[in-house]
Amino acid sequence: MLPIYTRYLALSESGPVLLKSASAFRERYAPVDSPAEAITFATALTSLTPLSSFDAPRGLRYFLPVIEETEVVATSSGYLVKNLLKRKFFGCGPPTNSLVDVAVSRDGSVQVGNERKAFEDPKEDAICVD
Repeated sequence: MLPIYTRYLALSESGPVLLKSASAFRERYAPVDSPAEAITFATALTSLTPLSSFDAPRGLRYFLPVIEETEVVATSSGYLVKNLLKRKFFGCGPPTNSLVDVAVSRDGSVQVGNERKAFEDPKEDAICVD
């Protein structure tokens, strides 16, 4: 599945509830009061995934000196979810894996930061995906 069109399914005592937008997700689950909730919002409202237990395989092309796992830092306005993984899906050339930080405010708003190229597989240099 590609993260192109997102819907959210919430379970309640009366049965499943379809949440059709990010604002509906925020209305249902905000405020964001913990690091775990911050990761949930950052991953549910973006196409990014947490990076954990990363053991740098040999043979990859690295662009950062250290690949750090996802962590959450409290800020004055909410949380900063650091080092979420973004993978390029389409295009020619190697699918580049990037790290991205996401600011999550207490009201559930998310702001995606700049991508930092992290690594790619040289075996996929000639690949093209449409």
